[in-house]
Amino acid sequence: MNKGIKIRKVVKADLDVCVAMGRALNLLHNRANEQRFISVTDLELVQWMERGIANSQAIFLVASDIHDKIIGYVFAEAQDADISMLTGAHMALYDFYVEPEYRRHGVGQALMDGFLEKVGGSGQQVILYTMVSNIEAQHFFKKNGFLASMIEMTRNN
Repeated sequence: MNKGIKIRKVVKADLDVCVAMGRALNLLHNRANEQRFISVTDLELVQWMERGIANSQAIFLVASDIHDKIIGYVFAEAQDADISMLTGAHMALYDFYVEPEYRRHGVGQALMDGFLEKVGGSGQQVILYTMVSNIEAQHFFKKNGFLASMIEMTRNN
């Protein structure tokens, strides 16, 4: 792990900060394509994240700095096989967020290392989605062993 960055499991007391980051992530997506990405309320984010905390098959971690300020989080859950998506059982990585002022300082790598350590050598596939326009994230995920496998296309009528 990177010096000074601590990775730990999320606890309920972290939810206010995680919800604020989740809101920022949601706004980023919604502003890019408001017809594709719904806008969620803080209450919906709280309920979704509380479910993640309670789910033994979820990985929900935060990164904090040397002052214990939460500066990023990752949230993923185990999913069953889905014939409609042609996926086997896998870990769905839903959210990966680092506060903008902490990006390119090793926080994202520390979060990814912590996440991959939790996934372990299980052989379980991890699937994530990132916006086509987020080239920086795509490079980061590729650097960490993820391969581009599908492009989602939408049409609004």
